[in-house]
Amino acid sequence: MQRIQMFSAIRIVFREFDMGLFTPIWKTNEWGKAISYVYACTDQKKLTKIAREAASFEVRQAAIEKLTDQPTVFTIAMGGDPNLDIQAAAAASLTDQALLVRVAREHSWWSVRRAAVGKISDQTALDDIAIRDERALVRLAAIEQLRDPNRQIQLAVNDRSPEVLEWAANNTDDQNILLHLARESEYSWVRHAAITHITNERTRLLLELTDEETSSDERTRALEAINPDDAELEQIIMQIHRGNFETGYAAALTKRIHDQDVLVRLAIGDYGVSQVAIWRIGDQNRLLRLLGSENSAVYAMDRMWNLEILDEEALQHVHPSAGKEAAFARERAAFFERVGSVPGGEKIMKAYRTGSVYTLESLAVPEAVEAMILLFREKGEQEGCPTPIAYVIQKTLQQMYVKHPELRSTIREANQWSIHGHTSRAGNSDGGYHAPVIFNFR
Repeated sequence: MQRIQMFSAIRIVFREFDMGLFTPIWKTNEWGKAISYVYACTDQKKLTKIAREAASFEVRQAAIEKLTDQPTVFTIAMGGDPNLDIQAAAAASLTDQALLVRVAREHSWWSVRRAAVGKISDQTALDDIAIRDERALVRLAAIEQLRDPNRQIQLAVNDRSPEVLEWAANNTDDQNILLHLARESEYSWVRHAAITHITNERTRLLLELTDEETSSDERTRALEAINPDDAELEQIIMQIHRGNFETGYAAALTKRIHDQDVLVRLAIGDYGVSQVAIWRIGDQNRLLRLLGSENSAVYAMDRMWNLEILDEEALQHVHPSAGKEAAFARERAAFFERVGSVPGGEKIMKAYRTGSVYTLESLAVPEAVEAMILLFREKGEQEGCPTPIAYVIQKTLQQMYVKHPELRSTIREANQWSIHGHTSRAGNSDGGYHAPVIFNFR
């Protein structure tokens, strides 16, 4: 019997050292043999030593999993090993609920706390951790461990982190909660998760129009399928303003709206569609209201001028932030009053009002040319012509000079105060000419 015991002891020694020049096998790089040794080992002191000193993470982790002494495992979990992964492995190996709660509440590193939370069954402690822990993934781990599904959703919905809110969207069938998340969450992927679980088809399609994860083709199909009314379009535009949608999407939706009051609200609101909305409004009283809003005053002035209803009385309603633009509107009104008094000026004014100011060359008649020259001269002498208009007139005269040989003498004679020329062959059969490049005013 003594011989058997002696040979068993020798076999254990040889198994531990494996002829490795007296280096324990669990300290070598022989990973497979080391793991096998740990699995066969039952000596808690030896396992504790391996858990702290083995060269391989996997070997130390295997030793920790076999440790039964909870204070020892707790010590490793709380920093007894410098490796955070080993600490987390120790936390996950604890079975003592009181020690698990201590790790979950006291450890400074979130991944170790989360490992401990995954083993806690104390519902009160889990509830407290789900509320108080500073890291979202730890709070979420605590929520997932709770046994009351209603409490889980309540805690998750009241959380502010996207990870927990997305979990709530994917784990509830409460349509009110899903609608709240789909409309109110600041995170696009949370909104998307909520939308996918909404059962009412029309509601879901409407929300897909506000979803950044929805492709433009899918949004087009949704629009065709549900044909949203103006109030619904207003809500969609308000939702998508905070998202990252392609340029022009909100404007395209605004152009589908006919309700003038909806357009007014969109024009006043900071939704990026003020100009488009205002240019769909034709009612003078509504436009007067928009003159008093900081977000819409400038566009409202332009719209009223286009409709020929912007007068001095209306300009008294302009918001102070648009004072500079109001002064320009007065200057423009005075300018166009003079335009109308010059031969051909009414045609120029009409072209400008209808948005065809950059095609004034279509008014290539001698009286229109004379009007443009006279007005441009006024710009030089009195600064009475707004600069954008002066520039257009200048370019139009140049184009007329090139395209209409019969008008060149008129332009050349009128432009007696500093003509600069250039040579060009474009569009000219005689192979070249000198045409004015710039009417050299201030």
